[in-house]
Amino acid sequence: MTLTSLSISYILTMLRLSLTNKQMKVYVNGKYKGTMRDTRGRFAQTKSVIARMIKYSLIVSVLYFGLTNLPTKTETVYADREVVKEVNVMPRKIDALKDELINEISKLESSGTKTEDGLVVIDDNKAGTLPRKDKLSYGCMQFKVSTIQMFAKQVRNEVLNNHQAILLGLDCDEAKKLAKETIFKIEGALWHWSVATKEMGVRVSIIRNLEN
Repeated sequence: MTLTSLSISYILTMLRLSLTNKQMKVYVNGKYKGTMRDTRGRFAQTKSVIARMIKYSLIVSVLYFGLTNLPTKTETVYADREVVKEVNVMPRKIDALKDELINEISKLESSGTKTEDGLVVIDDNKAGTLPRKDKLSYGCMQFKVSTIQMFAKQVRNEVLNNHQAILLGLDCDEAKKLAKETIFKIEGALWHWSVATKEMGVRVSIIRNLEN
């Protein structure tokens, strides 16, 4: 007989005894000790007794079902893993929004130029007064040498010579990484690109607030 059926049988027996008003004979070590009566000599079928019996039987049943329905270790680990995934969703989404913005700037600056295109554009100001190294813009992000050097120092604490800066600017992936780091870390860095719009500025502000 299972623990559950034993509990139900126990309750039904006690209810049947109380309804038929039969006395329950008590034996201790095989010797008859009389019937179960209360202090007034009446058969112990009061509500309090029945209530206690039902209460204890229910407790036993609850414990039984609780212990036999505990989740397995695999389910627990799976649940924990799912929680971790939920927590990590936001950083991935934020990073995707950053990439989207950087790709938009790149497309506006160079029409989707790739590293292998080796794009170099003459990009002096109208007065022709820019330093010699900044008369050209490089790669998909159309970086100038001094801008690359300034950004690398600000966000990475790296000091790049002109040659290193030019190579970085021509490498589209590296140029996008530097732009991404700088735009979202340095206030106002977005406006180094003439194609940047107010709408982009709003998006940058929202993303920066989400990260803080």
